[in-house]
Amino acid sequence: MKRKGFTPLEIKRYKQLLCSKHRFLTGFTLVELMMASAVTAVALLGLLGVFSGCFGVDESARDLTAAMNGARQIMEQLRTFRDEARITRDPSRDDFPADFQTEINNFRNNGIPNWGILHRVSIDIISDGSDPDGMSEVWGGSADTETLFWISVSVSWMQGGGRIYGEDNGAGGGVALDGAIGGAEDVNNNGILDSPAQVTTLMRE
Repeated sequence: MKRKGFTPLEIKRYKQLLCSKHRFLTGFTLVELMMASAVTAVALLGLLGVFSGCFGVDESARDLTAAMNGARQIMEQLRTFRDEARITRDPSRDDFPADFQTEINNFRNNGIPNWGILHRVSIDIISDGSDPDGMSEVWGGSADTETLFWISVSVSWMQGGGRIYGEDNGAGGGVALDGAIGGAEDVNNNGILDSPAQVTTLMRE
């Protein structure tokens, strides 16, 4: 005799068998999902920190390049202006031709053109005999015949997050980005505001 279906007892046992298998085929529990989410969040936070650090390094490199280019440009303009307005032989740091000193003050006050970052240009000029690096001897001259001027152009700037690059950072009670040494800003006591973006040269009369 051909069987057409299952008996009620067989159906009941089949359902019990299915329920027994489903116990082992169920998904993750809520606790497991929460733990997995927590681990994933920690890993993503670590990756975000790495990416954020990379962006910071990229910003620093970009600003340093702009500051160095600006310092070189100012130095070249000073060199060109020097050819037109000669520096006197007077060793006094304040006894420069008025127009030359005015040009220097313009750079100090106006900074690097078209650079939309808070910054300050510091220009220091030291006469022969006060050269902090002792480089005047390379010219083979003396202060009696010609005066060599040690000129330094440095740029201090504020980057995102309020970090200031350069010694014009307000350390020890000084005023940040004011172009003048104050407090404990001159870390190496060389009389100038050093910076990662700094150009130094010797100019003769």
